[in-house]
Amino acid sequence: MKIDVATTIPHYRLGSSVKNQIHTNKIIDTIVGDCLEAIAAFHSQSRNRQWQNKTYLGYHIDRRLDLLDMFLNEKPCSK
Repeated sequence: MKIDVATTIPHYRLGSSVKNQIHTNKIIDTIVGDCLEAIAAFHSQSRNRQWQNKTYLGYHIDRRLDLLDMFLNEKPCSK
């Protein structure tokens, strides 16, 4: 599988503050970890954010996963 960026937009064009290399590394680790979890889910395996002895947490540990679980477990509204 190949993962790539189709385009880039400078932060200043988005109105975002300038970030440092620590932020960039956390974003990279977050995206890679998310992809690893998606691949595991696709193969009906348990969630996993590790590849070749590296764990890709990034901002994952700071997320409100309880809100995501609540959203995913909601019953659809009937009309």
